[in-house]
Amino acid sequence: MEILAEHTVAQVEADQRLGGGPLVNVAYVPRPRAEEHAPSSRDYYPILKPSGLSTSRTSWLGLTIGVHTGAVSFQDMPYSLQQSIDKTKLRFELRDTVMDRRPNDPEYKRRAEVFWSTLVGNASLRYGTEYWTAMQFKFATPTDPVGLGSRNIVIDQIPDQDLPGSPILSTRFVGGNLRIVTRAASDKNFGTVRYDQPILTDVVHDLVRRVVLGESGKIDVWLDGIQIVGLTDIPIGQSGGSLPLVPKMGLYAPSGVSGIVSCEFANYAFWGTVSLQSRISSPPDWPKD
Repeated sequence: MEILAEHTVAQVEADQRLGGGPLVNVAYVPRPRAEEHAPSSRDYYPILKPSGLSTSRTSWLGLTIGVHTGAVSFQDMPYSLQQSIDKTKLRFELRDTVMDRRPNDPEYKRRAEVFWSTLVGNASLRYGTEYWTAMQFKFATPTDPVGLGSRNIVIDQIPDQDLPGSPILSTRFVGGNLRIVTRAASDKNFGTVRYDQPILTDVVHDLVRRVVLGESGKIDVWLDGIQIVGLTDIPIGQSGGSLPLVPKMGLYAPSGVSGIVSCEFANYAFWGTVSLQSRISSPPDWPKD
């Protein structure tokens, strides 16, 4: 079942440049916010100490995770990655500074991500296997939505290191919309938009996915109990690769940010082969703030 007619990322961005679509969705109304996004210190605390390295490690929900963020290397960035006092939530924040990135990123990029891979003791994903995964997220209204415009903020992605460029699967916040993109091995860099619709900010959303990666891939996505993508026999990556497929989560802005961007995550179900069908209609409660 095809939930949405496909169109490429390049087409969407070209339409926006030529006036065929708004840079900021008309349904995306900025809300008055404080200058800083940082929640009360009673709720969150920073979990990284600068080490001078490009990658750090921490743990969350019983899993060891790698960290790519400026707070790994630089002082005075407690906002970059925080954990709730009860350890149920992670909070990521990006600001428009050259420190808000992984040290080997170009200076214009902004990144605060965690990842799961064999590098930190977890199994990497494989092509051809059916996986289920789920997460809850609350994307805060950006402090400068007009300046941010239609720049991509990736909150979840799977890159294939054999295919440089865009990830083979990604979930993005773009101009007030939630966008889901897949990429085939034949795509030079961009990909195909599978879903692109307005989403409320400052509200908890539950996202459940069933995915088969590969040249004859499959993807089903449910947002808040409603199926928004249902596609079979579509290319998601390649038939097989020599390097591990590493899921990432957090905030990644390949074209930078304007103002402050932040997002909270909770109730994350790691990519696995056990069905999460029951979660679609019965999502867990968001941990108390």
